[in-house]
Amino acid sequence: MPNAFAALGALCVAENGGRGEQPPPVGRLVQVALSSGARRTAAAGLQDPVWVTADGQGSAYVGLFHRGEVVRVDLASGSTAAVASGLSCPEGVALSGGALYTVENPVGDECRGRELKREAQLTRIDLGSGAQTKVASLLSPHGLAAARGDCFVCE
Repeated sequence: MPNAFAALGALCVAENGGRGEQPPPVGRLVQVALSSGARRTAAAGLQDPVWVTADGQGSAYVGLFHRGEVVRVDLASGSTAAVASGLSCPEGVALSGGALYTVENPVGDECRGRELKREAQLTRIDLGSGAQTKVASLLSPHGLAAARGDCFVCE
């Protein structure tokens, strides 16, 4: 289930092999130039990437569903660094007001058999400190977008 986000004249696509596979699929972040359609792999070896957003300054943030992490990808070098871990099946990521938001959906079939720490919720992640704060309880979230200080969640 790929997800995409457009920024700086390119489309970033999180590609994986599909949901429910065991072990979880290894995927990649693909950058597609909107003007020409040229593709390049921005990062490879990502375990089950399911959602991506970009900051417009050369970095993308990718939710790794089975790992319970969100990683920052430097789009120039392809290097990755975890910005949040210990999440319960993150299904969406969005940036707003200098913070990263994710929806955690530990109620899906793909999360069974894991020790999960949270209910389905919207979580704010401070990019400076990494601190995680619950913003709202959710039923069964599957997507997230942010605009003008609000988050929009598909439930």
